Amino acid sequence: MPARAAFHTVKETRDVAKVIQLIPAKRLAALAARYAEDPALFLSERAKARSTLLRALPLLETGLRHQALMLLGAYCREDAAPVCLKILEDALEPFHTRHFAAFQLAVTLPWLECPAPLLARLAVLAREALFSETRALAATALGFPGNAAAIPLLAELLRSPAPEVREAAAAALCRTESPKAAPCLLDVLEQGGRREQRVVLYNLWRSGCGAETREKVYLRFLQNPDPELRLVALVLLGSQGDISSHVDLLRTLLDDGNPKIRQIALTRLVSLGADALLPVRVRVRELLSDPGMEIKRAALLAHKMIAAHEEHGC
Repeated sequence: MPARAAFHTVKETRDVAKVIQLIPAKRLAALAARYAEDPALFLSERAKARSTLLRALPLLETGLRHQALMLLGAYCREDAAPVCLKILEDALEPFHTRHFAAFQLAVTLPWLECPAPLLARLAVLAREALFSETRALAATALGFPGNAAAIPLLAELLRSPAPEVREAAAAALCRTESPKAAPCLLDVLEQGGRREQRVVLYNLWRSGCGAETREKVYLRFLQNPDPELRLVALVLLGSQGDISSHVDLLRTLLDDGNPKIRQIALTRLVSLGADALLPVRVRVRELLSDPGMEIKRAALLAHKMIAAHEEHGC
């Protein structure tokens, strides 16, 4: 090829590259938004859509960015996972985006062909990242079903001086859904801080602890001096199924200082019928004057049930 022709060929190639690089950001973001908002379009043009979303991610507003990460995580996992890790590590990214990326990683990692390098990097971040926020996000990403290998590290993070790291580690331990995590979680419920106890209570159902163990935990926390933890325990105790075996407990909770607990206890007694309410008929009449409107409504219904029961001489 003549030198002049070769020169023109190289020049034309460079010009094409410049054109590709100089696609206006606004146009690129608009195209990416179309793919993020329309999964069917994304799937019909997957190769182009994948490239477009990966390039345009920094240009998208938060909601579209999250949608793009979900699509990439679902259909282009090997591409999405490193991107999510990069976002998680970047302290300049908005926290909610980093938090979303951490959970997207937790969803994606189990499906990767070779997750070991990413898991190793997350372990380093969880232990050594400069900012506690990053350590907490790394712990979050390590919490996925079957990741029992992360339990020793997550148990170690429960001793972190940063409360957000301890809370993230406790939640991640629950999400491993491994019976091996149960001793650590029960220890948190015995000796952990309020934030960690709260997150473990909410997630105990998927922690590998059996139903009997969970019930004992909820009953114990109903004696806790913290009104919010008592409320969480009561709500979760009801999710266990049959509440008829806890009638006496529900009656005592009508005197609880937390109005929400009084309301739930009374509502559950109403669901069990007049026989459950008769021993506390005096308390039900008192609750007709409770300052809480929801409690008044429940008390009125309970009072009517008791009156109908007594009227029929049952």
